[in-house]
Amino acid sequence: MVLKMNILMIGPYKPKVGGVSHVVQALAKQFSSDHNVFVVDIGDGGVRNGFGYWKDYNIDVYTERFYPVNYLYLPIQMIIQTTKRAMLLRKRADLYHTHGEFYSGIGFIDKRKPLVLTMHGYPALEQVASGRIKPNSIQFKFIMWVTKKVVQRADAVIAVDSTLENWIRTSLDCNTNKLFVVPNGVDTKKFDFNGINSTEIDRIRKNYGLKDNQKLIVCIRRFAPKNGVENVLEGFIEYLTRNKDSDAVLLLGGGGPLKSDFENKIKKHNLKNKIILEDTILHDNIPSYYNAADIILNSFTHIPFVEEFPVHSVKEALKKGRPICTSLTTVEALSMGKPVILSTVGGTYKRVDFNDFGVIVSDKNPKEISDAIEKILDNYEKAKEMGINAREYIVNNRDWAVIANKVMNVYNFAIENQTKK
Repeated sequence: MVLKMNILMIGPYKPKVGGVSHVVQALAKQFSSDHNVFVVDIGDGGVRNGFGYWKDYNIDVYTERFYPVNYLYLPIQMIIQTTKRAMLLRKRADLYHTHGEFYSGIGFIDKRKPLVLTMHGYPALEQVASGRIKPNSIQFKFIMWVTKKVVQRADAVIAVDSTLENWIRTSLDCNTNKLFVVPNGVDTKKFDFNGINSTEIDRIRKNYGLKDNQKLIVCIRRFAPKNGVENVLEGFIEYLTRNKDSDAVLLLGGGGPLKSDFENKIKKHNLKNKIILEDTILHDNIPSYYNAADIILNSFTHIPFVEEFPVHSVKEALKKGRPICTSLTTVEALSMGKPVILSTVGGTYKRVDFNDFGVIVSDKNPKEISDAIEKILDNYEKAKEMGINAREYIVNNRDWAVIANKVMNVYNFAIENQTKK
């Protein structure tokens, strides 16, 4: 076991917001207080408008240049650019932690150092789902080949949820002894209903013309088909159809390709005063929006060719590491201590259980979303208890400090395993 470690992380970093970059930033920050952390990223300049070496807190960051060309050349650039920098830093590193197969080239050049790989998704399958490549195309086979090679090279592999863990084990022939499930975490101090200035909450509600007791339902997800936000919109419209006297308002934040479709649907149903569409909401502002809400909604849809498992409750999904409860947006919502509705593949909804940590409904079923909204608003004092219980669990089990300890255990496993080779 290494007491003070030199950790070289390779993956997306700032100025990117959300997703994998958020995980890299959170872990790097956690580890930097007791260890030396270096991060290698690739970008196009972005908000920071620069490349090369820079400092973030006490983390050494190296941003390599990405040259905008055809999308299919991006993986090759990621391998070449990040590996070149990692080679220059290899003498300073005790361990490599890569966040994706195309960030892992250094593991094949320097095999004397342990390689920990975190898989955040299904690389080839997600490209098929987005329409960028076709199943069994040359590009598909190439991505699958690279992914399998990196998984087999790694001394330890982290999957961020149990469904992904099953896919890595069965589709990539990963040795189960080196495969770990470590879910994403959350900054429970930032996402805390007690940590938001009431003036900011009042500002948000007044900005949308909401009365003091008017209920606000918030869903912050990019308006893309893979996120299922259209089901949230349909569910709320159905709720209003059944509850014509309700003054509840839905706020959808995220922007994206489905925005014009949403606008047309809102216009068709004459619900301009009931449904608010916002473009991208900065991650630092999300806690304020969540705290201004009475109900938080999150949606999650199916990745083709991936086996899904039934999800009966939020408690079960959290404890078994199901995808809906490893989503960053989900754990951030559950940390806020508010009633939460989660729409997901495999969700089995029968009724609202106020002893649960939230409400699970099946994806592509607006009626269940509508019913869940109705039951929560009709029993709102009971529903608030769900949120309080969820936050207690998240603080104890999913704070980034807890997750970092789990990742450190994986590091120690990889070092010991490397030593035995």
